Amino acid sequence: MEQDGKRVALSGASSGGAVHSPPFCCHFERLLEFLAGEGMAAIPAMELLMTVGRYTVGCVTEEQAEYPSGPGRGEALDAAAHDHPLLREALVHYRAGGHEALFESGLALLIAGAEVRMVAER
Repeated sequence: MEQDGKRVALSGASSGGAVHSPPFCCHFERLLEFLAGEGMAAIPAMELLMTVGRYTVGCVTEEQAEYPSGPGRGEALDAAAHDHPLLREALVHYRAGGHEALFESGLALLIAGAEVRMVAER
């Protein structure tokens, strides 16, 4: 769906949300046609595309706002998470992959959810 390319492009802008605008009708129609070819009806396909687009913008906004040395981040967050083993484990996993891996994982969750919904609606 080319969302990682969009994520990378938006993250280079000063405000990812401000530069994101709805795609042209022809491009959006091609995306809907692709999803229809995979068995998805137009309305849930549009919902998925809008959700993925908003997820992408949200990820970019979070990525741009991250300051590892800021209050409550980096070493300070590690120290605060010391007594919270699940959070500590999750932070290690997040830092190992970074923004890109977390973005891809979240995108896969959105797509998997859409697939489950498609099967349930058949």
